[in-house]
Amino acid sequence: MLKFVTKEEYWDIEDSEIIKLLPTKFQWHLKSIQDGMAFNFLHQLKGKVIGETGGGDSRILEYLCKTNQTYNIDYFKGKDGGPDGEININKVTNILAHLGEFSPNLKDNFFDYLFSVSVIEHVEYHDIDDYFKDCHRILKPGGKMIHLIDAYIEEDDNSYITARIKKYENIFESGLFEPEGDYKLTDNGQVKFRCEYASNPDNMMQLWNKSAPNLRAKRAVGQSVTLMLKATKK
Repeated sequence: MLKFVTKEEYWDIEDSEIIKLLPTKFQWHLKSIQDGMAFNFLHQLKGKVIGETGGGDSRILEYLCKTNQTYNIDYFKGKDGGPDGEININKVTNILAHLGEFSPNLKDNFFDYLFSVSVIEHVEYHDIDDYFKDCHRILKPGGKMIHLIDAYIEEDDNSYITARIKKYENIFESGLFEPEGDYKLTDNGQVKFRCEYASNPDNMMQLWNKSAPNLRAKRAVGQSVTLMLKATKK
């Protein structure tokens, strides 16, 4: 599956009230939607080996570690707004690595589940293939992954996000992973914003302008939405 998350999908998770099980560590914004979508997929797991890539100060692992063997895969070097210094969560093992490096710190065929929240948009375009090849390497046969990915969609020129989406689609077309549902978003050319998509509030966009002002012009003409990618290792 590769799709844009909709308001209805997020509202259903809010209605279920499972989000109340997660610690609140920041003001509500796009990452709150992403936490909800990932947690909805993972929260009932027990006895599994689960890794969060680029987890930083993870909210979800703090819950999953109660009934699973959990790992936070990150260098904790403050990159892209993450914590500058190692975060230690009780019962969560840190692995100092990044996906795409094929680090020996990450064993082959080890994880039952992998997930990320607001991480893959920071992976350089030319490194995306290696990121997913590394995911495939460390997942067990039949292992599953879910990634929630930031995306900006504008009214006119969406060539940047369209090119990245084609890279995401390629993990299914290359035969590495089985899609869970539809995954083609670019059959009809460039992607377009639709009002059904869950999006970041404007006051949070202004806060982001202060921390990353180079994207202010894009935020002024685009919507900040989230992609959900779910897949099973072949």
